[in-house]
Amino acid sequence: MKNTITEDKRLKVLLELRPAFDGYAGIPQETRLLFRGLRMLKSVDATGMLQMSHRILAKGTVEQGLFFNDGRLPEFRRINRYSRVVVSAAAKPFATLVDKILDTFERRLMSVKLTFQTLLGGKRIRLSTFRTNHFGDFVWRSLFAKTLPASDYELVTGAQQRICSTPWHTMHMVG
Repeated sequence: MKNTITEDKRLKVLLELRPAFDGYAGIPQETRLLFRGLRMLKSVDATGMLQMSHRILAKGTVEQGLFFNDGRLPEFRRINRYSRVVVSAAAKPFATLVDKILDTFERRLMSVKLTFQTLLGGKRIRLSTFRTNHFGDFVWRSLFAKTLPASDYELVTGAQQRICSTPWHTMHMVG
């Protein structure tokens, strides 16, 4: 009797990586170590979920849609889409008053929309995909380089990433 685990029999785990964006020790460190540990297990298919606390992330690609499938997008368009995710995740060194007002308005509007969807039993929050083929360095530097050894680069950056564009704080305000 062989003890091999096929791709479809592996336990699928979606791990929120939002804490790994923040700080070095404590919960951010535990998040990094947990993701690394899950990636080391052959019986687990660990996927990371990228989400910001207060900023809205740009959407990645959609694997399967009812009318539109991003799998048919040319490579340069996918890279453009993923580049927008990287830019939206980067901390802005400065923001004008107009930028702050527009950002607050956008988050409030998103909160109201999400509240009505929840009350009316509407659609779920959809996660988009972020392929790390060309963006492994971004994932490594922003999430894992603070505390993991460089030997873990391939292990953690080779994982599939999902994007939740709705900020964590907005979701808690609606809840």
